[in-house]
Amino acid sequence: YNNTVLKYICFCIYQEHGTTIRGLIDKDYVGISDIQEALLEFHDVDLSDVRPASGLREMIESVKKRRFIFTASIREHAERCLERLGIEDLFEDIIDAHACEYYSKHSDHAFKTAMQIAGAEHHFQCILLDDSMRNITTAHHLGWHTVCVGMKDRNGNEKFPEHSDFHIDTVLELPDIIPQLFAFGKAKSEPEGEDNVSVRSVDGDDEYPDTVSPEASPYFTVDVEVEVDGLVELDMTHVDVDVLEYLRVIFVVGGPGSGKGTLCARLTNSLNLHHISAGDLLRKAKNDSNNPHAEEIKETLAAGTLIPSHILVDLIVDEMKASGGRNFLLDGFPRSEDNMSAWVNHERVKEEIQLEGALVLECPDAVLKERLQNRGREDDHEEAITKRLEIFHKETKVVIDELEKQGDATIWPVNSNVPAEKVEEAAVGVLVSHLPELAEE
Repeated sequence: YNNTVLKYICFCIYQEHGTTIRGLIDKDYVGISDIQEALLEFHDVDLSDVRPASGLREMIESVKKRRFIFTASIREHAERCLERLGIEDLFEDIIDAHACEYYSKHSDHAFKTAMQIAGAEHHFQCILLDDSMRNITTAHHLGWHTVCVGMKDRNGNEKFPEHSDFHIDTVLELPDIIPQLFAFGKAKSEPEGEDNVSVRSVDGDDEYPDTVSPEASPYFTVDVEVEVDGLVELDMTHVDVDVLEYLRVIFVVGGPGSGKGTLCARLTNSLNLHHISAGDLLRKAKNDSNNPHAEEIKETLAAGTLIPSHILVDLIVDEMKASGGRNFLLDGFPRSEDNMSAWVNHERVKEEIQLEGALVLECPDAVLKERLQNRGREDDHEEAITKRLEIFHKETKVVIDELEKQGDATIWPVNSNVPAEKVEEAAVGVLVSHLPELAEE
């Protein structure tokens, strides 16, 4: 083949397999030993311009936790870079491309492999610091907390990392945003001027959440990559960090009468979960004479239409905080795109709550209508039932489909047209496989 054809073939392999190397291996074009030899040659680059950064060694030393290197390159290259930076003795191990079986670093496989090697059990305890927005996005979709390093990309364009919890200019600013990771317990120095430290959170709030636990136990890892021109990219990854004590939420959605409340009641008995019903909160609020929205809620419920989203989210967040729990089943929310928008833009949700996924109960409309008519609740009259089913199909399902399409939450469909114990069995299976700690005593 000529070079043009070869480049096209490599590009096709890259698109199919995530990396050209992984594709060449899968297609038996090359062996592992050939790849290792080639990568040693590719990484034989001049590192004479790489020098220790002032304060880097001291900062890493002050993290009194296990430390790892997590890199898309190879061990030998990482070792050379670390030696040039003067930090080669600060890490327990190197998790490299070979360890991740040559899958792309921004693949789920690579991240999960890194966690396994480091001994990290739960994704919700992880924080990723990285300069690659693709890696940040993968970490976010896996349920990690994220910090984007570097204000500009390699082309000089300003970064706007959608899935990053915080955005800093250099890794040396890490103590200023997460001081709890460090032995000194607080930022080493206070900024003398507003431009002295370039730290910002994605939502524009520079104040770190007050839910940070001082008893953190991170596995601290660093990714070092060097470009052909000798420039160093330094990324930091924390694996298994129980730093952010976020409240964790699982949406439980389905048509009216699909068994959301019944399932949640069962799950709270079998797993470490608290149940919050959006409908129950509204019914409680409408009878609360001290609630300024009581009359509006009462009229809306009677009509079978949707409560203003900001009112509903306020009620939910207040209930979560008052409960003292950490893991929540949120029953009957979201029901519309407006609900979801109010949720993601709510200040306390952004700072304190992590969406883990959504249980979607599936049941035919005819069965739902029959169940509702036999339930005997005052708002279960025929007109309201028809309206609520219409809202579910036109609005709620659209929100769930969009969550799945965007990768913002894991969607677990569960057949609820079976006995309640079978619904519970299926739900427990998917939840425990995703969050095994929910089954712990």
